[in-house]
Amino acid sequence: MRTWAEVADVGRLPDALVASVTQFLRNARSVPPAVRHQTAGRLAAQVAPFVAPGPPAGVLMEDFLLAVVAERRNRDFRMLSRQQERADAAAERLHSLPFS
Repeated sequence: MRTWAEVADVGRLPDALVASVTQFLRNARSVPPAVRHQTAGRLAAQVAPFVAPGPPAGVLMEDFLLAVVAERRNRDFRMLSRQQERADAAAERLHSLPFS
């Protein structure tokens, strides 16, 4: 599942949908199984049009949701890390300039 998520296009997910999925995943253990399964199915149906390629056959809906939001989080973190590195490099160059 991890390999699939690493190559899947998950970046177009609306932030509000990611927030809904994240909230569901955080609270899933405290939800009755029938409601949990129904909610996972509804959310997976909303997420699926934004993810390509789709998950491998037989993947549980909750696992699909978890993989998508985890991969999106990982990509966002890497992007922010690169931005911070560029900002640090620019600051270093700025501080090395002679001032008159």
